[in-house]
Order: sequence, then C-alpha cells, then structure tokens
Amino acid sequence: MRPVLLAAAALVAGAVPATTAQAAWGPVLRPAASAEAQQTSVAVNARGDVGVAWLQEQRRFATVRAAVKRGGAPLRVRTLLHERDSAVAGLTAALDRRGELTVVWVERGSTRGLLHGHITVRAAFRTPSGRWSSVRSVTRISPFFYAQPRLAVAPDGTVVLAVNAGNRTAKGMAAAWRRPGRPFGTIRPAGAQLQEPSLAFDASGRAHLAGTARCDDEQRSTGVLRTATLRTRRFGADRVVARPPANHVRLVLTGRGAGVATWLRTGCSTTEDLTGPVRAALVRNGRAQAPSIVEDVLGTEPFLATGPGGSADAAWTAYAPDAPGGAVHTARIAPDGSIATPGVPADGWVARAGDAAGDELVAAQRPANHGPPTALGARRAGVSEVVPAPTAVDGWPVFAAAPTGRALAVAVPARAFVRVAVWRP
Repeated sequence: MRPVLLAAAALVAGAVPATTAQAAWGPVLRPAASAEAQQTSVAVNARGDVGVAWLQEQRRFATVRAAVKRGGAPLRVRTLLHERDSAVAGLTAALDRRGELTVVWVERGSTRGLLHGHITVRAAFRTPSGRWSSVRSVTRISPFFYAQPRLAVAPDGTVVLAVNAGNRTAKGMAAAWRRPGRPFGTIRPAGAQLQEPSLAFDASGRAHLAGTARCDDEQRSTGVLRTATLRTRRFGADRVVARPPANHVRLVLTGRGAGVATWLRTGCSTTEDLTGPVRAALVRNGRAQAPSIVEDVLGTEPFLATGPGGSADAAWTAYAPDAPGGAVHTARIAPDGSIATPGVPADGWVARAGDAAGDELVAAQRPANHGPPTALGARRAGVSEVVPAPTAVDGWPVFAAAPTGRALAVAVPARAFVRVAVWRP
C-alpha cells in the first residue's frame, strides 16, 4: 500500500524557547492516520532515528500502521494490515543502528468479538533506504493474548524474535532470526513458555531471554534466563534467576556480561495478579548471584530500568501500612549489588527506560490502577535535573531506549494522533 506522507513535524504549541538542555528533546512527531491507537510500540537508535507502530480496531477492521523518521527525511506512514474480522495482539517494533525497522504482531480471526481460526505471527521490515518488505507469516502458534512476542537487535543488525509458540516445532517458546534486509528464517525451539518475557542483546552480541517459567503453578513458578550467541542462534538451558515462587521477573543489562534482575516473591498466575515482596539479584555472564531483599512490603507492577554507572533503577507499587491504597517506591541497585533504601522518590520521578550510558526516561508515575503518569521527562546520566518531555500525557505512554549509544524515545497514543518525541544528549 502507498505510504502516507506527513508534513514536517510540528512543534508542541506553546513550547518554551530552546535552551541547551531542552534542545535534547526533538520536535513532537504526529504520524498521520494514528488516531485512537489501541496498541503502540516505539523504537529508537543512537542516531535519533525513530520508528513507531500502532493498531487501530474500528468498524470490525484491524489496521496496523508503522512510521519511520530518519535524519531530516519526512516521516512516512505505511499501512501493513487492514483486514475485516481480524484481531491483533502483541504488536512490537525494533530499530537497528542504521535505521532498519522491524514490526511484528500476532493475528487471528475475530467475528463480532468471537476469536476463531489459525493464530499467526506476522512480520514486516523497512530498510534504511525506505523500502518496505511484504508482510510475511513467521509461524502459526497456539496462544493469542499470551503469545507475547519480543524483538531485540544485536550490534551488527541481527534481529531475534521470541514468542510463546506452543506448536509442533516449538512446544514452548520459539525463536526466529533475521539479518538486515532479509525476512525471518525458520523458527527454532527456545525452551518452555515464559510469562512476561524480556529480550535484549549485550554489547558482545549475546541475546538474553528472561521471564517467569511454570506460570499458573504458584508453588513452582521460577525466574529463568536463557542466552544465545549470534554464531549458534540457539537459546541454551534455563539458568535460575529467581527461585520459586517468583513472578513479574524483570531483567536489564547494565554492561558487558552484566545485568540486574528483579521479581516479586509470589506465585505466577494468568488469572489473577498476586502481590509479593520485591527481590533482586546481580547477573554475571548469564548466571544470577544470591538474591537480595529490596523491600519486604507487598508490592505489584514492578518496573526496572538501566541506570547510570552500571546501576539499575527499580520501581513498584508498595502497599505499606501508611499507604494501603498503594504508593510508588523506588530503589537504586548498584553494580556491587548494594541497594539504596527504598521509598517514595523525593523528586517524584520514576525511571522507565535507560540507555547503555545510563540516560533515563522518567515519569511522574501513579500507583497501580490509578491511571497513566501525569508527566514525562528525560534525565542525563549523572545529572539530577529532569528535562520535561514536550508532550502531554493523555494516554498510556510507551518507552524505548537505543540498543547501543545514547537516545531515548516516548510515544503517547491520543485521540487525534500518536505523539512521538526523541531525546538525545
């Protein structure tokens, strides 16, 4: 389908004059035909290129669109799917260092809300020259809402897709790989199914896949980590990160072969969200060290972001005696494993994503079930000052950090447009 050309990106109305600090935020981009998006994904690279994908479901049609902004070129929108009686889940996007965008989603028939027929993972990509591939089927799978596809981009541009497959080839998770300019290859088994998987490459090109295994078995749910190299393209056996019971496992990479994992010490369930105390562990060369107590108060909705100097910033909603309705608590986990005293952040900002240098996207986060953040900003590594983002927060934002280098991006779906902003130091 023909791409829709968007006019030059508009500046936010009433923006204050640019200063050296505020100039780190670029102008707000408003992709055409992005009103009332139900799902949104954003990706950014160190050059400041940005890609965004979104889903609209209206009048029994499911529409998936994507847009890419590279350098001074105009933002162009591409319609990847426009299909009647179809449902889409798990929309996700990734961008490599040259500006090649990969978009993946899960699709199934839906007639008046009744799901039926085959469940298919589909993918498309856009090369740095602006050429879109055709939309291709990667594989058929058995779960729909719990397929939870994830993408990650290696420093050399290799993209890996991991998804809960449950098919003949991969009874648990499946992984598929692609080189720049080429479609995904044959899927391969990638271990048992994982709840809320995370996927990332470190600087050496090793992929890290983490999540909660044995979900729906509250006594045995376990946080695990699997790794794969670019040479073998096969994820190895589970390495235990969080002993049972564990849920809401999060992993961020903080350096070459180094990372931090956090989780709630409670059982995993797909029918209810259980609360639990917060735990953390350092990860070194694919193996977790002894766990540490972050906070023993019951919590939910944990976040984890790469922080400055090889640290990680954890956040969660805590149900403390003085805040029975919930309060957002944060704690920094240092490279040596020491953990700062948890509590309500003094400045009100919560880290939601961080790049390899420790620059962070931050949000004025509300407790769980109290609505989206009230404000967004960016904080340069080693600097306490937060530069507010040049966009209102009238929807649930999604966040992205460059896989390598320094850049951050946020997308806020709204009634008229998806608004996208990129921050660079």
